[in-house]
Amino acid sequence: MGLSKKQALKSLTQIPAEMMGVYKELGSLTIGKQANFLITSGDIFEKGESIHQNWIRGKKHEVSAMDLS
Repeated sequence: MGLSKKQALKSLTQIPAEMMGVYKELGSLTIGKQANFLITSGDIFEKGESIHQNWIRGKKHEVSAMDLS
């Protein structure tokens, strides 16, 4: 749709955190920030990929089982 994956990810993470004035605490995976991130089966922007875990403030939430084989 004309938006790069890098820009799309930034639009979902860094930009909203900056707009809310909380980028020092949220919006990227950096030491000292809250650990909010997803573990997926592949590229989150590709069709058919799934979310396995959702980490919120460093706490793991299982969404679907991971096949590690």
